[in-house]
Amino acid sequence: MMRWYMARKKVFEKIQQRDIIRSRLLSHQVSVANSLARKQEILVRELVDENDRLEFKLSQLNGLVTYTNESIKRLAHDHNEIKDLILKLSISSTQNDRI
Repeated sequence: MMRWYMARKKVFEKIQQRDIIRSRLLSHQVSVANSLARKQEILVRELVDENDRLEFKLSQLNGLVTYTNESIKRLAHDHNEIKDLILKLSISSTQNDRI
């Protein structure tokens, strides 16, 4: 009977040790998961900030492209006006030479 109680006591001790180990392992797993979640949260914040900076730069570039396109159109228009003036002056000069 004494052996049975001793064996039973050892079995309960082993079960208790197993439960303690499981609890520690679970605690460690939760700690690792929390650490990974914090690191991922920081990474996501950094990516969002970088995205905002890139969107701002893209907006600036779009503004520059629009300004450049408008400037090119104005230059082309001015070029055509100058060409027309030269042509008119040339025609006028030719007509004056004939008189």
